[in-house]
Amino acid sequence: MIVQGTQAVDRAFSVLRAVASKNKGGITLLELVNEISLKRPTIHRLVLALMANGMVYWDPETHRYFVGLGCYALGIVAADRYGLRQAGSNAVARLARVCGDAALLTIRSNMEAVCVAREDGDYPLQSRVLMPGDRAPLGVHGGGLAILSALTDREVEECLEANIGVIAKKYPAFSESIIRAEVNAARKRGYAINPGLAIAGSWAISTAIHSANGDVFGALTIAAVEPRMQKKRERKLAKLLLAEKKLVEEQIKKSEMLQIENLYRRLPIAREVAISGPGEMRDRYRELNTAS
Repeated sequence: MIVQGTQAVDRAFSVLRAVASKNKGGITLLELVNEISLKRPTIHRLVLALMANGMVYWDPETHRYFVGLGCYALGIVAADRYGLRQAGSNAVARLARVCGDAALLTIRSNMEAVCVAREDGDYPLQSRVLMPGDRAPLGVHGGGLAILSALTDREVEECLEANIGVIAKKYPAFSESIIRAEVNAARKRGYAINPGLAIAGSWAISTAIHSANGDVFGALTIAAVEPRMQKKRERKLAKLLLAEKKLVEEQIKKSEMLQIENLYRRLPIAREVAISGPGEMRDRYRELNTAS
């Protein structure tokens, strides 16, 4: 969605997302021009502005652009705000240690899913489809599919409408009909399965993470090679995932309630946030209100 009067900001974020999508090996100015429907001088000006603010780094040796440390700093701040970094990282580490396969944490970024943490298990053959910093449209890969499945029907339609062109171009195995079928299947079973659609032989099982007020926040994923994702083991992995999902959501809820409590003591508007939040938040608001 483009907000009227913010064209330059929207364009800058388009450039930043394109740089982030190629962050492993970097991206050249020409590749940015081919990736984004903007003229070369416009993209160059936007990149310079992003560099000046630390959001993009230019490697003078390779002449390639990478995500800057400014983005990392903002990501750390955002993760700390919601208690996601600690809770998610701990869950990913536990999952990898117990199951032996790769475990990942994905967060929702509007119509996309971004991998923010990964931990490899001790099994010799690991799935290498996603690494921290990788992003893809919702509905692609296990985490993005789990997030999409947890959204409302209206939100699913909005995501598909916005992403189907990119999906058809970059992820031909994920057709609209396949994504819809996988969304329905995930809702019925309670977790999502990516049966090697991104890369043959690399499977994933994922479950969505919700914030205290029910918003779809991200997803936990276990990625493994196909022989390790047979039906009997799938159920075992699903049980592990759902248990970790519960722990992460409980920790996020505690973090959000602490934020509400701290804000309440300083800002009157926090009372409105507390009143409109889940029952536990409303109860805590009443306790604070009585104490004050």
